[in-house]
Amino acid sequence: MPPEAGHEPLGPAEFAEAMAALAPFEACPHLAVALSGGPDSTALLLLASEWVRAREGALVAFIVDHGLRDGSSVEARAVARHCSTHGIASRILTWNGPKPASAIEEKARHTRYRLLETACRRHGVLHLLTAHHRQDHQETVALRLESGSGPMGLAGMSRCVERPALRILRPLLGVHPARLKATLRVRGEHWLDDPMNRNARFARVRLRQQGVPDCGPGHCERRTELERELARLLPRMTHVDGRGVAKLDRPGWQCLPEDVRRLILVRLAMTVGGRDYPPATRKTDRLAHLLHSQATVAATLGGCRWQGGREVTVRREIRNLPVNEGHRGEGEILWDGRFRVSVPDGPWRIRPAGGSFPVVELLSGEPWLSGAPSIRFAPRQPLTAPLFWNGGSGDRSGGAGTGNSLIQSP
Repeated sequence: MPPEAGHEPLGPAEFAEAMAALAPFEACPHLAVALSGGPDSTALLLLASEWVRAREGALVAFIVDHGLRDGSSVEARAVARHCSTHGIASRILTWNGPKPASAIEEKARHTRYRLLETACRRHGVLHLLTAHHRQDHQETVALRLESGSGPMGLAGMSRCVERPALRILRPLLGVHPARLKATLRVRGEHWLDDPMNRNARFARVRLRQQGVPDCGPGHCERRTELERELARLLPRMTHVDGRGVAKLDRPGWQCLPEDVRRLILVRLAMTVGGRDYPPATRKTDRLAHLLHSQATVAATLGGCRWQGGREVTVRREIRNLPVNEGHRGEGEILWDGRFRVSVPDGPWRIRPAGGSFPVVELLSGEPWLSGAPSIRFAPRQPLTAPLFWNGGSGDRSGGAGTGNSLIQSP
């Protein structure tokens, strides 16, 4: 008997309810699905296709060929053909270049989202759907608990993550994965099984094999409270200029509750440092101790240098700064996780200059045809982001999607 026996398939009406909770959408929604060909993303693709067609919108499947094992390109093409049998447009996104030998999960995830977000921007997509489900959420909470995360990390995954140019939506986050397989079986659909999902080399696979307890909603309410407090206090405590340099009012910071003080340091480090993830808790606590115990501070955290007395200056360290090169215009690219840079047609290079600020060079030696490129500080992780929302309580007050300026009818 298959493991999904006894689990109800997920139907169009229930999926529509999950999507309604993630509103707003434009009048004719333009969606993308991150498609691996596995059961979860395949079920999401079919349900999203029905949902978007009922609303006269458009859907495209983005298939990432990671190249981490033999046969990945063959499988990507097979998944694309499966899309075509359902009349669904698809694009294969290839991860070119050398592959990592360590921290494979983290680096692959970062590259996958980079490819997906770039593809969404090129195709004018505002909403990227991923097939994370309830077990993924539970595994995330368990892994973060194991690594010593605080209430922010232990809240798990958010149903909506807002990026500067799109929203990442997880409509299946409360759904058991067995229901997704049941959804495909009742439709007579097939799917691919990625052997990497059985490789105990990866932490998430090992955890899955051991069995993951139901972690419930985690620390969702506490995280939302902290983020509301952060949104209220940050404008009083900090200022970030157009070159990505921040100032922290230290006396005001010292008067705040401990967990809020720590969160301010984390957000500053992620914003100024261009990081996707917060620095280690022990390192954050060490800096917090220094800011309380010493008259002047000179320290590092999250790839940033923290210096000062009553006013602490936070700036990106001048090390490990990238040099990017290309041969054609790609609109805007995100340099070092911090600056949105417009790039020209023809060969170009973006390199650090004047500290950690970027400069764009034309490698052809020809003059700029339309003026200097625009460079603006628009980090991947802003100081105050839309509030975390897991959806467990149904309360979205101030949560993900509220006041989203991206969602406008053309």
